[in-house]
Amino acid sequence: MPPSVGSPEAPDGWRLQLGRNLAAARQAARDGQGFTQLEVAERMGVNDATVSAWEKGRGIPDALRLRGLARLYGTSTESLLGDQPLSPDALHVAQLFESLPTREQATLRAIIEAFVVGRDLPAPPQDNVSEEDATARRLLRPVAAPSIAKKGKR
Repeated sequence: MPPSVGSPEAPDGWRLQLGRNLAAARQAARDGQGFTQLEVAERMGVNDATVSAWEKGRGIPDALRLRGLARLYGTSTESLLGDQPLSPDALHVAQLFESLPTREQATLRAIIEAFVVGRDLPAPPQDNVSEEDATARRLLRPVAAPSIAKKGKR
């Protein structure tokens, strides 16, 4: 199956991703106030149509301008290119996760997804489920809020 448009595997997908990263960084820059495309263009010595083209993936800034954009936006060129390395804390958590047995990784993944996404936990595997695992899964299942009957006027 061919890669979807905008995916990093698509021929021009990296341009679209770079454009999205540039637009997001521009909007988040200057303490959350953001810059307009015109302000960026003036500081970078280009016109605002060029900045727009970069953000839409129709063009790419040269290496020196990319470095200048990163400085202007208060970020790194790696971040703009989508090569943001993991923080030391994230690397440590990833290493801890990878050291877990496969079954515990699956359980932890399900717990995180249920917490973050708010979806139900998958049914536990039927083979060798301990009483403790079954109890933990029941306790971690999201609970629906009770409905409150509306009181009518009398």
